[in-house]
Amino acid sequence: MLEHSYECSYCRTSLKKESFKMCAGCKVMGYCSKDGAKTGKIASSRNPAIKIAERIATDQDIMAQIDGLLISALDLYHHPENAKKYAVALSCQVENTDVHMARDHIMAMLAGRERPPMPDRIPKLFQIGKVARLENKDVPEPLDRIAVEMTGRVKEQGYLTGQSGCQEVLVRAMWVANDAISTIYFCRLVTKDMVDEVEGWKKPDEDGEPTEESPLEDLVKLFDLRALQIPI
Repeated sequence: MLEHSYECSYCRTSLKKESFKMCAGCKVMGYCSKDGAKTGKIASSRNPAIKIAERIATDQDIMAQIDGLLISALDLYHHPENAKKYAVALSCQVENTDVHMARDHIMAMLAGRERPPMPDRIPKLFQIGKVARLENKDVPEPLDRIAVEMTGRVKEQGYLTGQSGCQEVLVRAMWVANDAISTIYFCRLVTKDMVDEVEGWKKPDEDGEPTEESPLEDLVKLFDLRALQIPI
């Protein structure tokens, strides 16, 4: 089971998925009400990497890759207790991928011509820079508040109660844009089956045995390579 917390882009209220109202214009920002959408002009100035992080939160294929990063960063296979000791910070950035458009704009500017019109949508390259643990003393209070709210919700569904026959943990995480200011918080419910699967991603050594090295760096590289193939 995969769980994600949704936040209003204006008031930062934690929301259930069914209460999350996606902006009909940009298809990126989400709000808790129509009033929030109308008054959420401040959101347009937010870092584009954070806007895309909000959008990919609804893509379970991408979030499955993110789960792998979180599980590996916390070494949940050997230390499931780390989910209570640490949160995970993921740095991210976005770059435009339309090289031809950029060249045409620069050439027009140098020649003193009017620059060609911008397309309705420019492909973006969403990249992860670094994944690191955060000790509890450094975890932002809003993230802990979201974790408490989500814990209550997943317990209503029979998880994190010790009665489901599985060993689940709730992982706290946050995206941090390259400006080191813009952030978005989220939590993921991780099951033992998910942890076991990620453990199997480790590269074999020369004898065919799994290596003891963490695959975290390899997972980050794999995510970035996939992003190159399919810009957002």
